[in-house]
Amino acid sequence: MDTNQSDKEIALGLEFLDNYSGKGSGTNAYRVLKQIFEFASSESAPKDDSGSVIFSWRDLQTEEDVSDDGKRLKKYLKDAIEKWPLHYERLNQDAVDRSLKYFPIIERGEMGGGAGNVTKYLIKPHPVTESTAVDKTTLPRGFISYTSETSETTNPFIRFVDGMIAKGFKLYMILGTVMLAIILAILTLMVGLYLIRVQTTTFGILSSAIDIAIIVGALYSLFSPMYFAVMNRIIIAPVYLSPSRNYSTQLEYIRTREKHKNGKPVRQFRIVSYVGECLICKSKVDVEKGRGSLSGRLIGRCADSPTEHIYTFDHQTKLGKLIHSEYLDLIDQKKITKPLS
Repeated sequence: MDTNQSDKEIALGLEFLDNYSGKGSGTNAYRVLKQIFEFASSESAPKDDSGSVIFSWRDLQTEEDVSDDGKRLKKYLKDAIEKWPLHYERLNQDAVDRSLKYFPIIERGEMGGGAGNVTKYLIKPHPVTESTAVDKTTLPRGFISYTSETSETTNPFIRFVDGMIAKGFKLYMILGTVMLAIILAILTLMVGLYLIRVQTTTFGILSSAIDIAIIVGALYSLFSPMYFAVMNRIIIAPVYLSPSRNYSTQLEYIRTREKHKNGKPVRQFRIVSYVGECLICKSKVDVEKGRGSLSGRLIGRCADSPTEHIYTFDHQTKLGKLIHSEYLDLIDQKKITKPLS
């Protein structure tokens, strides 16, 4: 690979980090990621024969890291390298948009061992997959494309659900769990109604009614997302399946390449965050629940103008259309620019 191409990949990674405002953007892990690509873009960054940049934690060390021999920096570096693959689909799309053949990935190189030996890491070129990217030059007027970022497995619920393939024992376990939840809810209602009837005081009636509501509500909150994900193929993930409450996360039920004996595709659950870029102000577009006339649908809402810059959303084509089409004329006339603040 030529040096110029390698420099473009590094610039791609650095540009992504400069503009990234999603989950964890202000954390130490993303600060270290930016340090990595800033180091890689310097002329002093060593490279191997393939053009991959070689670095270790010592190349990122600052005066603050000297006091603890880099212990905190090593931890942040580990977190940073774990988070980078979450953005591969977005980086793949960005590379295709810029007519690049590769995007940057980070891999562990030589393992450290013994005094003075440190673990080496590589920023390597990874070939783009054009079949999974959207050719934005062919998009109809008023359309945007979405890319997905995979979820961080920050709690046991996410680790259990994310990537679960619905076949064999797991398929029957999912069906059995949903059926059990329905049965428990019905039994709770029956027992609760009986207890309400035998109560002789207003307090007793209210207490029983509240207990019923809490139990049925808890069962619904825990188990209904799996059901609605199966029925609708994608939903907004509940809080316990979201890495962060501050950002929108989706639970989708997608087909795999496997098939059941009856010929139907085997599906799996996936926790992701779909994001796009607003045509009008270039801000981030998050996928959320629609309201009013858009109730029952998932839509894309601009982070800077969520009531006006609204888009449709389709997770199969990864496309969305601007709903308020009156803005299209302003876009064409280039009268709208992104504000400075």
